[in-house]
Amino acid sequence: METVIYGYIAEPYYGNRNPEEMRRLNRQCQRFNARVLKSLPVYDEWPPLYRGFFHVFGGFDMPGGYGDYKGRVIPFGGRYKSIEADFLHWLPKFEALLRRLLWEKVRLHVVTEYTFPLTLEWTVPLDEYSTMLEARPLAPPTRWDFSGSLDFFYDAYQNAHRQPFGPRPVMPPPATESGK
Repeated sequence: METVIYGYIAEPYYGNRNPEEMRRLNRQCQRFNARVLKSLPVYDEWPPLYRGFFHVFGGFDMPGGYGDYKGRVIPFGGRYKSIEADFLHWLPKFEALLRRLLWEKVRLHVVTEYTFPLTLEWTVPLDEYSTMLEARPLAPPTRWDFSGSLDFFYDAYQNAHRQPFGPRPVMPPPATESGK
């Protein structure tokens, strides 16, 4: 069975500043995220989360100094054979990456051959977002709100592996960019 995972990561927008500082901070954010994504493996063990899954383009380094409205969007996506059975092992890899990136919102869609499209969303709460925008050096969010149901993936895991997955894994504290 084919499974398609796709979505986007919306970078934060360092607006409400003088134009030069805004462009400088937005460029720093984009370079920060590009370094993190470049650090991903070219190949990863199953279930894979790898560099080619993400596409980084454009942004505030475009000619004329203009970028995307309110920050850049990093699209991602891939086609897999029945990854839904192991999605609960893939999700901690994805959330570990989110702990290293600068972002304000992430929307992920999962489309399988036998279910409606499923949508998961991560959003940085307003107070955390404000703190993140003022942090120097730039720092990823330390917490977020999650919406969407994982019930389908628990069922898929149990059907494929003939045993329950267990409780959702607890994520480790965020790593700092300097602590890699």
